[in-house]
Amino acid sequence: MYVAEGERHVRGATLSVASLRRVMPDVAVVVARGTVEGTQPLEVNEADAYRAKILALQRSPFDVTLLLDADTYVACDLSEIFDLLDDFDVCAAHSPNRGAMILPEIPWSFPEFNTGVIGLRRNDTTDRLLAEWLRLYDEMLPDRPPSWDQPSFRRAVYQASDLRVAVLPPEFNQRFEMSGFCGQSVRILHGWADTARYEQIAASLSAREGAANDWHVFAGLLVFDRNGRQIANYGPRFRRIRRALRFARRIVSRP
Repeated sequence: MYVAEGERHVRGATLSVASLRRVMPDVAVVVARGTVEGTQPLEVNEADAYRAKILALQRSPFDVTLLLDADTYVACDLSEIFDLLDDFDVCAAHSPNRGAMILPEIPWSFPEFNTGVIGLRRNDTTDRLLAEWLRLYDEMLPDRPPSWDQPSFRRAVYQASDLRVAVLPPEFNQRFEMSGFCGQSVRILHGWADTARYEQIAASLSAREGAANDWHVFAGLLVFDRNGRQIANYGPRFRRIRRALRFARRIVSRP
């Protein structure tokens, strides 16, 4: 499932669906708020894209749904997520920054989940979760949460004592423009790029499958092995763009 609001997100979802089809050609795909060739439309009349995401999950035609943001790229088969949902109600990865908003009743040891990759099995428990997430999103929206729908999702999950949650490792939601850890092949890249860049980034970050102690860390678009040696750089293009933008801002700001 995708929610694709506006031209940029429809383009992103189109690329993401194509990457998904390469590794899982038979999976059914629905798209809310936008039109992507080869997928089924899902009617969600909601201008707020974050709210539309929750409504789309409530209206999913599937027993088991994997929601992906439009800026994702599927690099490997995702069957393991659906296997998890045979035994769990929800699966999601931690947000890289763990928490963007202080919620006094929730300890920091219970961090935010990133809502750009969510697996969910429809049942009474998850129906209640989605209804509460929507209610909390509306309640918290006037506070303008820094990560939008994630604090309300965190609160809803924390309060759902009967919910079984599986935490996905970061390779299933690899936020490559931030910093992090990679200890196996990347399954889902999360961030804006084109197909060639996605493939380059996946190759740079992925550890050798089955190789003992073959893990990497990355920061600043650089990849380092477990001994701290730089082994890849997937950032030259981004750095050129950033330098150009900084130069342009300096010119514009001159009196």
